[in-house]
Amino acid sequence: PYIYIDPTGVPYPNIYWQVIFYSQFPSPIVAQVGLMFLGDYLEFPCYPERGFDPNSEEVILEPTRSERGYLLGVVEKYRQRRLSVEFPFLPDSWVRNNFLPFWNEHIPKPFLFVWDYENHPREIYLVEMAEPRLEVPYNPIYRSLRLEMVGRKA
Repeated sequence: PYIYIDPTGVPYPNIYWQVIFYSQFPSPIVAQVGLMFLGDYLEFPCYPERGFDPNSEEVILEPTRSERGYLLGVVEKYRQRRLSVEFPFLPDSWVRNNFLPFWNEHIPKPFLFVWDYENHPREIYLVEMAEPRLEVPYNPIYRSLRLEMVGRKA
């Protein structure tokens, strides 16, 4: 089977798409689609600064206490991934031509973050900015950028 995406009749930028599944066999196709993303990607010109932890995790707990303040139990609500990424040596032209348009168009919406697709292709995270604040200060030649992202750990 293969997938054909038909955007006919929908003006660009496309919001709604028709996905058609074709098969060479007469049997019905059973498809499960959780999330499907179409669009451009933003590739950084360098790797994150040393100290980046792609497996950083935070457990969100809900403690229950008695009327006297004694701990009765703790329930794990969910686990979230908290990523802090620093890029200290970004060219000003890349920031102006690539990052700022991304920021203006996509933040505060969630996005996919892949830190090393060639060596870790399964580490793709659906994240959002923890604090959507834009700061890209100048160093003498380069600009630096720090991104604080959070997302639910699957």
